[in-house]
Amino acid sequence: WMCQGLVIVCKEEAGELYIGRRHFETFLLNLEPVTFLSFPFPFLGLGVVAEKVGWCNKIVGIVLYGLAWLVMVVFLCLGAADEAFAYMGAAMYFMLALAAAGLRVATRLK
Repeated sequence: WMCQGLVIVCKEEAGELYIGRRHFETFLLNLEPVTFLSFPFPFLGLGVVAEKVGWCNKIVGIVLYGLAWLVMVVFLCLGAADEAFAYMGAAMYFMLALAAAGLRVATRLK
């Protein structure tokens, strides 16, 4: 879900979507293959967009965002053994969400 807004921004900036359009054409799910891929692997789209805004190479972006995602998942799984890991997993999720938000701002400014 966090990457869907980024996909929409990229389409608006590329001229594929009119910015002043009527919003919310779909209620919960957008039935595009990229949407379904972004649920388990949001770092793929984040890495591609990071390259487009000039932050880094696509592979480097995918690896860095993927590493953050992997650390979050590992911490959340370890949360079953010790509650402290669950808190660290939640903190990683918020850091990843802030990184995605920063990428969205960079897309808007470009």
